Amino acid sequence: MTTLFRASVLIAGVFIGAAVVGCGGGGSTPGGFSGGSPGNPVVSPNVVVLGRVVGPDGNPVPGATVVGGGAQDVTLSQGSFRLANVAPGTVRISASSNSNNTQYTGSTQVVVLDQRTTSNVTIVVSPPAQQAKVAGVVRDTGGNPIRDARVFLGIDATPPPSTGTGDVSSLVAITDSQGRYELDNIPTGVVQYTVAASLLGFQNTFATVNNLAAGEKRSVDLTMSQSVGNTVPAPTGLSLQSFTQPTAATAHIVGARRLDSSGVYNLIRKTLNPNFERLWNARHLSKSIKHLTARVRPSAILDDVSEIDAFFSESNIDAVAGYRIYEADPNQQLQPWDFLQDPLANFYSDPDTYYVPDTTYTFAVSAISNDNQESGLSNQASVTPLEAIRSTIPGAGSQHTNPVTFTWTPVNGVQTYALFVYNQFPGAEVQPLIVSSNLSPNNTAYTLSQSLASGDYWFVVAASADSGTAISVSQIVQFHVN
Repeated sequence: MTTLFRASVLIAGVFIGAAVVGCGGGGSTPGGFSGGSPGNPVVSPNVVVLGRVVGPDGNPVPGATVVGGGAQDVTLSQGSFRLANVAPGTVRISASSNSNNTQYTGSTQVVVLDQRTTSNVTIVVSPPAQQAKVAGVVRDTGGNPIRDARVFLGIDATPPPSTGTGDVSSLVAITDSQGRYELDNIPTGVVQYTVAASLLGFQNTFATVNNLAAGEKRSVDLTMSQSVGNTVPAPTGLSLQSFTQPTAATAHIVGARRLDSSGVYNLIRKTLNPNFERLWNARHLSKSIKHLTARVRPSAILDDVSEIDAFFSESNIDAVAGYRIYEADPNQQLQPWDFLQDPLANFYSDPDTYYVPDTTYTFAVSAISNDNQESGLSNQASVTPLEAIRSTIPGAGSQHTNPVTFTWTPVNGVQTYALFVYNQFPGAEVQPLIVSSNLSPNNTAYTLSQSLASGDYWFVVAASADSGTAISVSQIVQFHVN
């Protein structure tokens, strides 16, 4: 069984600031405050936290409430959230949701720096009655407590997928002045967890925790040795995927139960691109800190957003503090954009509203050692997000007779279209009744060759290009057959 952890190294002006020109910030300490006090910090409008809420199975959780640093948001269709005007400092981000009359909660800690965006913050939610805690002290080899060390506990999917490691994310805690940490809201049901500590200037340190029981609080102390002269190889095998999706979550109410579309879009991506399924099941989610560079972002909430996912190889996990993500717009040079604070990271997801459809973006990745040495760059990879696709017929709640015809708006650069029809609301792991893939890019209509029984149905239309590297999906629409 493969276990994982996330290392979180947030050093202002070291990993990112030294290499980025024209970025905001300045004056922030590693603790993150820029004036004010921990009880009354000065809040900058440019302090943003982006992330995603997932369940114990790794599927996104739309409609979850996320709070932290004096901000609040509700997750969208892919479980994503955006907390604006967050108070800088060490912040606990918490999430809660209700599905099938069951309450789910989760949390993680983040060091938020002034004038910067912290992204890829993943929160795993689970029923509180099925949670445990791990707490302890982090010390150096002389027995002295270590402050500001990041402690991680890897979470595997339950149940695990048929292929891949099934990594969901990790919980994160940051040590105080006495070296103490506490990891809350740990989902039980995983046979083995990996606890790890990471901090610039020290070797990454690991411990194994087996069979946590619901309600248990396990004590795990960690000892870190100093890091000297570490070098790390460049990452390899970089590949990109883009996914254009509706931002609004789709839900369906049955009695007192609220069903959401968690996981259905990922199932569509896996159907249209088998390579994506292999990469997705082997991913390691992580946190990162992102500069607010001179990029123009829409001020309003968009109906659709183009997400770019990058997959690459891991490096020397004992000596790597994390990975620097480089990005280039068309006709521009690569420049540092994000830093993944994670020695085991091999996956980077960026649902930034900056990305424009029909525009090619190029990425590369480097590794940063615990001694703050940067490797060479990985191979470069490029991807062109597709524009949004809209279904037009059937309309929401419309009545139809057989044979049913589906129509949609054309998408530039598409190679194939696909239609997915469901005889129940497509929640988590619901398989489609009908899949019609490899539809001609020259047509924007398709009539079913089979008759549908009387009842309610749901459908999604997808566009695909570059063998599924770029995918765009429509909103989920319900219709009725008489």
